[in-house]
Amino acid sequence: MNKQDISVQLYTTRKFQPYPPILNFIKEAGVVNLELFGLETMNIDEFKNMMISNNITSHSTHIGFEAFHDTKNIINRAKELNIKHVIVPAPPARKDGDFKSSFEMSEEEWTAFGKDLSSYVSQIEDAGLTLG
Repeated sequence: MNKQDISVQLYTTRKFQPYPPILNFIKEAGVVNLELFGLETMNIDEFKNMMISNNITSHSTHIGFEAFHDTKNIINRAKELNIKHVIVPAPPARKDGDFKSSFEMSEEEWTAFGKDLSSYVSQIEDAGLTLG
């Protein structure tokens, strides 16, 4: 596989900040793509500058489902970074438990989550993005 065909999921590096040396390490390894996370709150200009200085791009981002409540913000930020794919990696975390308990859902709860997520497809696609 060509290193230019893969992305490093930035989430896996979140505990090793600051990001400039991480992006430099990724660049020196020959990887040129990132999957971002935290798009809804990150400093877009700062991160864009870091990516440009390391000749790194991002084609995808994963965001918490709750961030879709401000869909316009997600779309604008994705476009600012030339991101094409917005991915929701998990259902919303339960307020009364840990992250693992988020997956302990009934069939009805999973179906409702799928319908909720699907309700954003047209907005995302109309903006020229894909939702996963």
